[in-house]
Amino acid sequence: MRHLSLTLLASALLCTASASWAQARKPSAPAASAAPASASQAESRSELEIDPNEPHIQAAMKKGRATASEVLKVGATGDEKRYENVAVRVLVKEGKLQEFIWLQPFEKTDKGYVGYVATVPVTLQRMQVRMSYTFQPEDIVDWMYTDKLKKTMHGQFITCAQVKKHAPQDAPVLKRRYGLDCSR
Repeated sequence: MRHLSLTLLASALLCTASASWAQARKPSAPAASAAPASASQAESRSELEIDPNEPHIQAAMKKGRATASEVLKVGATGDEKRYENVAVRVLVKEGKLQEFIWLQPFEKTDKGYVGYVATVPVTLQRMQVRMSYTFQPEDIVDWMYTDKLKKTMHGQFITCAQVKKHAPQDAPVLKRRYGLDCSR
């Protein structure tokens, strides 16, 4: 059970670990190799542990969809002095395969939004880190951002659902270290 707890923590903070390259508004092309570049990227494999058919995950995705306008507004401000780790999570399907993918950074376009893959795709062969992906607001199943002034992390509904169900002992750690409050 402790391994699962550590995996959940790593998943919760995946976007934080990728913030160094996400600062650029136009990321460079992905490397030819799809191998994880760091331990934090290897931890993104925990994305596969999310079963979108489980009731607690479905409830989390419903909450993420219903509140997605919040992260889109924060992203539109471009206020890097106040907000960081602004990201959205989408469920991408490739035939019968599917995977949860974090997109960071993202921006509004005339066709919706475009974001850049921030997690190492494991199941989907056509996706690569830093590859652009076009999405619509209704495609968002989860989101996150950190308010640097208030030292709080917002969103992360799927991670909170996982923690509540599988590792409730880690909720205080998430709140203390990252300001993520899973009580809402």
